[in-house]
Formats: sequence, structure tokens, C-alpha cells
Amino acid sequence: MARINRVLKKISEKSPSVSDKSNFGEKGAPLNIEHPFYFGFLATSGALIAITLLRALQSAGQVFVLLIIALFLAMGLNPAVIALENRRMKRGAAVATVVAAVVGVVALAAFIV
Repeated sequence: MARINRVLKKISEKSPSVSDKSNFGEKGAPLNIEHPFYFGFLATSGALIAITLLRALQSAGQVFVLLIIALFLAMGLNPAVIALENRRMKRGAAVATVVAAVVGVVALAAFIV
């Protein structure tokens, strides 16, 4: 119990306050932007950022291709869905019918080839 009291006493003690919180020291010399190290650091940082972005775009490129293919399929098959909707079929059933027909045609083509 005495041990817990000592811990609680230390926790409850406040740290000494700093009288002037705005004093961060003296201002140093300005950065020399003509120094070769500065140029090398910026060039290396820029190259690393460019390489990272290019690799990210390269790996995301496959996703973009799939999205574009999906958009073209959706735009191409939408008239068939609308035609089935005009024949008093619900949109969900029309979409399922068109997708089943497309899968059937692709399976038939794969079977023939």
C-alpha cells in the first residue's frame, strides 16, 4: 500500500513550469541554397518521389485497364438492358439476363476455340 501511495504522489506532482515559453534560442544563419549539398539533397528527393510515383502508377495501371474495360462493357450492354426493360422486365432481371447471355457467348466461343 505504501508503494502505491508513493507512485500516486509522484504522479500527482507537477513538473516545474517554464517562465518564458516563447524563447526558442537565437536564430541561426540562413540556409545557403547555392551549396552543392542542398542541390544534391533536393535532386535526390525529387528523383525518389518521381520513382515512387511512377511505380505506384505502374502497379495501378492494371486496375485502370480493368475499369476502362468494365466501363465499355457497361456502355455497350446498356442498350440491351433498356430493350428488355421496355418489354416490362425489371432492371435487375434484365441485367441478369444480359450478363448470362454474355457469359454464355464467351463460354461458347471458348469451347469452339
